[in-house]
Amino acid sequence: MIQIAKDVFQIPVTPRQMINAYLVGSTLIDAGIKFSGRTILRQLGDHKLTAHALTHAHPDHQGASAELCKKLGIPFWVGEKDKPEAESGLVVSTMPNPKHPVAVLEKKFMAGPGHPCGSCFAGRRQG
Repeated sequence: MIQIAKDVFQIPVTPRQMINAYLVGSTLIDAGIKFSGRTILRQLGDHKLTAHALTHAHPDHQGASAELCKKLGIPFWVGEKDKPEAESGLVVSTMPNPKHPVAVLEKKFMAGPGHPCGSCFAGRRQG
């Protein structure tokens, strides 16, 4: 983990820091792709988490959310407008055409399973 401010850490989850998660106080922000869980857990070390918040439901933000919430026994906080995708696992691709090769790749290798939302907050979908 890379400390970027008091009680704020960047957790690089892919090579060259293309995809990141963050630890802010005791809250995990985003969870990379579905294969990021082990990396995030290793980097968190002994840090105790109280919640996991999703900035928006894209495959590179929600991938390991379900795994981490289950393993750590923490609630999943999601914006109201992203709740259906985050809970179903049918997250929004960054590509407008769902048959585009990048969209297929995101769905198959990046997006993780859905997870029940422990708390929703008002927010608007990004991107």
